[in-house]
Amino acid sequence: MKKSIFLGFACLSLVIALIACAPATTLIPTKTPTSIPFTSTPTPTPTPTPKPATHTPPPATATPTPQPIAVVTADALNLRAGPGTVYDKKGLLHKGEKLNITARTATGDWIRVLTDGTEGWISATYVELLIPLDSIPVAVEIPPTPTAIVLKPTSTPTSLPATLKTTPTTGAPNVQIECIFYDGLVYRVESDEYVQITNFGNAPQNLAGWKLVDISEGYPSFTFPSYILEPGASVRVYTNEYHPEWGGFSFGFGKAVWNNKHPDVAALYNAQGQEVSRKSYPPGCR
Repeated sequence: MKKSIFLGFACLSLVIALIACAPATTLIPTKTPTSIPFTSTPTPTPTPTPKPATHTPPPATATPTPQPIAVVTADALNLRAGPGTVYDKKGLLHKGEKLNITARTATGDWIRVLTDGTEGWISATYVELLIPLDSIPVAVEIPPTPTAIVLKPTSTPTSLPATLKTTPTTGAPNVQIECIFYDGLVYRVESDEYVQITNFGNAPQNLAGWKLVDISEGYPSFTFPSYILEPGASVRVYTNEYHPEWGGFSFGFGKAVWNNKHPDVAALYNAQGQEVSRKSYPPGCR
């Protein structure tokens, strides 16, 4: 028992001696790393590329279809290329036809209409307007007036060769005064008045020696030279203008012939002096 205690004491003393002799160990403090705060980097949001603005035109507004605003009151009404009887005919309108008006003259005596795709001018006297005249726009452009040459009172139309003869035919001519344009457009003298003579027959007629007279006054009178009037053709005798496209005939009178307020009567006589036609007005030529 005593032996065991001794051995234990000896071992403990040896351990203490070893510890005392061992070199002292210096501990190096461990450097604490500085913590870097975590910063969250946001993912960049892609910027959308702007698209060029597209101009969307407003929906087209349909052009309103003109409404019929005039009705023909004459039995027959000429559609002309311009506002006046000196312009060529483009068609013939009939009583009751409804027209679309597009413009008028400044004086309102002629109106421009559209009918069946054809545009032309008609006299306002022979239509019934369904809207006020002042509401119709004045035409900006008007066709130029056909050239007319004013004759001196002493001028005489050139006669055709006397050898020109009527072609033989089995039909018969029927020459009549068709109408009188009595209200001329030329200021005061109304030199553009005319009497229109038409061959309604089916054979030509030589007008040589025929005479046209204002029988209300007894003057003026016009005697035709040799001139062949074909079936369906017309000639005009103007107050004091020369229009070769209508035969080139004129009274050569220096003032208005056909009285507007008190209608005159025109008479046509053949070469034998027989009256074949007479005509007054209104209505006049349209």
